[in-house]
Amino acid sequence: MGRISRRISRHLTAILLVMAASVFADEPQTYFIRAGADSQIPLEGIRHQRQVFLSLADLGQRLPITLRRDDSAGIAVLCTTHDCRPVYWGDDQEMLVTDTAVYVSVEAVAEALGCNAKIKRKRDVYLTCAEGWPAQKVGAQTGERAPGFSLKASADSTVTLNDLLSRGPVVVAFVRSGQWDPLSRLLLEALESKLDSLRGAGCEVVAIHGYEPKTGAKWAAELKLNFPQLADNASAVMRGYEVFDQGHLPHCTVFLLDREGVILYRQEYGNEVTLPDLGPLMQKVRELKDEG
Repeated sequence: MGRISRRISRHLTAILLVMAASVFADEPQTYFIRAGADSQIPLEGIRHQRQVFLSLADLGQRLPITLRRDDSAGIAVLCTTHDCRPVYWGDDQEMLVTDTAVYVSVEAVAEALGCNAKIKRKRDVYLTCAEGWPAQKVGAQTGERAPGFSLKASADSTVTLNDLLSRGPVVVAFVRSGQWDPLSRLLLEALESKLDSLRGAGCEVVAIHGYEPKTGAKWAAELKLNFPQLADNASAVMRGYEVFDQGHLPHCTVFLLDREGVILYRQEYGNEVTLPDLGPLMQKVRELKDEG
């Protein structure tokens, strides 16, 4: 109980510090996001310590960004087709809280979109995006475009969803732990048993967990897994896919994405420690392969 109280106290202190800092910020005004020759998207913004911060509410309404906000944990996640970018209450370089609104730094917004930002003429924010401007917002249900991610498989290896999609459909499995959680172990082993069939149908397969990369690598070796174990230790991607449970843990869930990143299948497994039925997933994979 004492540990929880101290954690809450630190969280509240961080929020108060950010609110105190916001007293010295300029008054809100309109900034214009320019991502192409003709685009001009107005957003409320505020300048503080030579940085520009944009209204969190406006981001979700006017840009191709889906917000996953968890005030109790002090985190908001900016989800796009490029990535799931976390920002934290208490980090005054990325988030600014006033009496009436919450603002996020231009740099964090640009990173979520896969862009570089440059401010010109004081209120024009120019975004240059290597992958192009996202065409649509993301979601976590069937029929919606899945959130992008860029996660470590090891200390020197990063896997992105866009890279995976460039090679074909993708199976994404969220697991709690391949060491101590029986259901996760069964799910990982079941996917490994179907790996040849999945790859034969052109699918890439990855698992996402909430630990450091070396922890995932350890259970991958123990279970003899031949597909990447990706570290989401900020729990940002879990929130983007709406499978976050608590701490750094997700609900065990499997997704199938088509080549465009659209969610074709989603199955969340309960808490019962029984062998996960991958039959419906494999049927969807066969249908997708038959469609060409």
